[in-house]
Amino acid sequence: MFAALRSLEERTRQADVLVLRVGELYGPGTIYGARGSFVCEVRAGKMPIIGTGDGIFSFTHVHDAATAIVAALHSDARGVLNIVDDEPAPVREWLPILAELLGAPPPKHMPVALAKLVGGGPGMALMNHRRGDVALTNVLTLARVADHRQPARL
Repeated sequence: MFAALRSLEERTRQADVLVLRVGELYGPGTIYGARGSFVCEVRAGKMPIIGTGDGIFSFTHVHDAATAIVAALHSDARGVLNIVDDEPAPVREWLPILAELLGAPPPKHMPVALAKLVGGGPGMALMNHRRGDVALTNVLTLARVADHRQPARL
């Protein structure tokens, strides 16, 4: 899979185009917003840590994504740019913190086999398999390309 990703990134560079890949969006209007479906599940104590909770999430606030996209449109950047935060984290780290911030019960642990039966393979894979590991890809940040400023934080 990573060989295919590298091949696609190389073809993108050769085509002299810009591809923006945005991290897991959070903020108003997302599943991680105050009334979002994910947050509601966490509040209700219905969002478990599946298996070892190795799924890596790299979050991006909606405002940061919009700022980065506008900056990209006004730049000469080419290639594949990942619009993500600087600290990707596994589910086992960030989900308990989110639950605590929401005043929700700590997430329970669920075995992978049970998660496959209850939620299906895609949900289990999202929460349990490593992905987005910056060591596996050449990550370019838009902040370095577009006049060396970080996108605004809300």
